[in-house]
Amino acid sequence: MFLLDTNIVSYLIKNTPTVADQLLSKLESIAPQEVFVSSLSEYEIYAGLAGIDKTHLDRAHYAKRLTQAADEIFGYFTLLDLRAPHDTKLAAEISGKMKLAGTRATPIDTLIAAQAIQHQLTLISNDDDFLPMQQHLPRGLNLRIENWCH
Repeated sequence: MFLLDTNIVSYLIKNTPTVADQLLSKLESIAPQEVFVSSLSEYEIYAGLAGIDKTHLDRAHYAKRLTQAADEIFGYFTLLDLRAPHDTKLAAEISGKMKLAGTRATPIDTLIAAQAIQHQLTLISNDDDFLPMQQHLPRGLNLRIENWCH
């Protein structure tokens, strides 16, 4: 089973040429109930859409089109809510280990990684920021990452 990172959802929403085709091709072979999107990604997407200047007609139409695409995607895949304290404690532990090693990741990325680990999902991302996290996981835990954009 899989957890789509925010950048993957963004490619699908924007229908990014070539990349979206690759992603859709891969997703067609997987049952929708096996693909999850974090509520954190949902927040990031809608926050980005809310920040689009809608005073210009072309930008307003663009924002409306993207919002409709986001609504469709978030309605299609299963949303994975953040579970406290399970996800938050693990994310904090990963973040602390990374800080001690002189490496950092955004809090949202760390929380999304913790969700993937806790639910034993493979994280689908085109974001290299997750790779250093693999070295700072508590013993016995594994963050599986795949990049479907190559």
